[in-house]
Amino acid sequence: MVEGPLEEARKAKIWEMYPRLTEKILADHRRAHMIGTGHDFDHVVRAAQLALFIAENDEVARLGSVAALCHNADRLIQHELKVGKKGVPAAHVVQKVLRWLEAEYF
Repeated sequence: MVEGPLEEARKAKIWEMYPRLTEKILADHRRAHMIGTGHDFDHVVRAAQLALFIAENDEVARLGSVAALCHNADRLIQHELKVGKKGVPAAHVVQKVLRWLEAEYF
């Protein structure tokens, strides 16, 4: 069997694929003291790695793994603002995710 990009991605470590993005997200988890919780940074990495593994193609692998890395944005904001889940403004989530993505891509 010839290995293609998807097979290579499945062997990759998410923090090697997206180092700046991963670094920013880890820093925000540390700043919010969200280490060792149910939605901590380890959870984010596991979700991103799983997205790579189950993806049906390369594009889905990339999009799914980045989405998984960013999926705790609302939880971090919830913690920062000390509000319940419904108290997290959607605009704050968008801003945080865009800031993270800018760290990797711009």
